[in-house]
Amino acid sequence: MASAQVQLPHDLQAIVKEEDSQIDASSERPKDRIVFPARELKIYRGNDPTCWKWVYMPDTHGALVEVALLLRIDRLDVSKEFSARRLTPGNYYGVYFVLMMTDGEYGFKDHPVNFQLVAPNQPTVQHQKDLSELPKNKWVDVPVGGFYRDPKMTGHLKISMFEHGPQLKGGLIVNKLVIQPVNKPE
Repeated sequence: MASAQVQLPHDLQAIVKEEDSQIDASSERPKDRIVFPARELKIYRGNDPTCWKWVYMPDTHGALVEVALLLRIDRLDVSKEFSARRLTPGNYYGVYFVLMMTDGEYGFKDHPVNFQLVAPNQPTVQHQKDLSELPKNKWVDVPVGGFYRDPKMTGHLKISMFEHGPQLKGGLIVNKLVIQPVNKPE
């Protein structure tokens, strides 16, 4: 089998360096909407195959995405922390998890899950939701809360979903976390 010779540009390293710097610079530019897939979330025991199973499923728009299926755990803890500078100043943002409950879900009824949003220099937003009441086998946007991205805001946003009761729970599928602009609250 013959192999082809490929001539690389003489300034390949300079080109790669320039492309890397453009990629790095763009990742710090403010954005209007940010989506964190399940793999980018901090999931307690997320790499333990007795607790979570990573599978591919159709997303809300039909594309196959990797999601985290909760098999069995007593301590549910899913979170994300990121720089407020990644969001466009002057916008109001809504934050939500995209979740699915399977037919075989257990351990959630009468054990509401806590949703929490901590934004710099703003009151903490926290509420509870009984996930057993969600429709089964359907992606649902579960709101965490909202905040105003003040132009002077520095620091990190902390978003979490947790339930630390002693009962075992399973049948929850975590798809992604979404932060997107919303209309100014009344």
